[in-house]
Amino acid sequence: MEFQQVCRLSISTWLQITNKQVTLHGFSYAFEAAYACVVYAVQRNRETTEVTMLGGKSKVAPLKPICIPRLELNGALLLARFIAILCNCLKDHVINVYAWTDSQVVLSWLSSPPRNWKPFVANRTSEILDIIPCKQWSYVPSKENPADLGSRGMSPKDLPDCSLWWEGPQWLSTEEAWPKQPTVKDKSDIEKSVKIETKRTFVFSVYCKNDIIDMLFDKYSSFSKKINILAFCLRFMQHCKDGKNKKLSRGKMKPLTTREIIVASNMVILYVQNVYFYSEIKCLKLKQSLPRKNPLAALCPFIDEDGLIRVGGRLQNAQLQYDAKHPIILPNRHKLIVKCRSNMSKQRMEDLPKDRVILKRPFFCCGIDYAGPVSVLKYRGRGAKTTKGYIL
Repeated sequence: MEFQQVCRLSISTWLQITNKQVTLHGFSYAFEAAYACVVYAVQRNRETTEVTMLGGKSKVAPLKPICIPRLELNGALLLARFIAILCNCLKDHVINVYAWTDSQVVLSWLSSPPRNWKPFVANRTSEILDIIPCKQWSYVPSKENPADLGSRGMSPKDLPDCSLWWEGPQWLSTEEAWPKQPTVKDKSDIEKSVKIETKRTFVFSVYCKNDIIDMLFDKYSSFSKKINILAFCLRFMQHCKDGKNKKLSRGKMKPLTTREIIVASNMVILYVQNVYFYSEIKCLKLKQSLPRKNPLAALCPFIDEDGLIRVGGRLQNAQLQYDAKHPIILPNRHKLIVKCRSNMSKQRMEDLPKDRVILKRPFFCCGIDYAGPVSVLKYRGRGAKTTKGYIL
């Protein structure tokens, strides 16, 4: 009996689109058994506004149960693909597209970049947004959503007289009557569904040796040369900030001042300390004492006006220079630190000869030598004569 009533339905194959400019309104809906979409074309004439149903689609939910928000996302994807087909058919017209859904979870997913979500949601939201941008999606109450009829189904007896299905909501013809977007007070359910699909992100702290100071230490071995190069770089940066863009030749360039060299030296030392003593600096800035097992705890460290860590000690009242009373603390593992050698290096000698290292009995090897001639007196007295003598 119901099949006979379905056969009585008459659907025109002519889209009845005569205007050059057309507005498409698409609706999507989903529940446990199926999800569906339906699209209407709105044409505004001088006196009247015509609403025509272009078509609808529905699909059965997967056999493997999935949550309702994911089914609603599948419904939104079905709508986006269907609108893409219709836009291709109406490519000779100027088309404005509006998409409607009653799922605030889906709207939340579409309002954020797809990379924030897990693959299931990310892949579908990416495809949807490529077809229909986020700003063209809006919320519609479930009672006014005609796609609800396509997903839940209805009796063939009631279908011919269902104006919501054939003509869409009454407010389609009047833009001022469109549903107002709700401000949800209780967002716990929405946030829970959104949080489930949020992709986990892991943050790792990675130290990359791409700083100019690291580059200087790798390229130059002379400390003074490193400081001079850095000081000239700082001078150039200061000139750029001050708007001094004059080109200077090498002969007209002024030599570095003492202050510039000190600033560059402090910058290098500060960089090294921040790399090796980061936790200690953080603790001292909070005016907290270092742990007892910390190697710097015995030095009573403090941070001076330039931000450098120095030794505290008990020489505050001594008549010494500031650097002598409070030396700068530096790590022993950085290239900046060179170990002082108390003795000069000695050249390595050649291997000893065999006669000095092979054991032999006494007088196994001996030699005879002589020296001379020397003058020797034969006798003493007046008229004594000398003769040649040799030492054996």
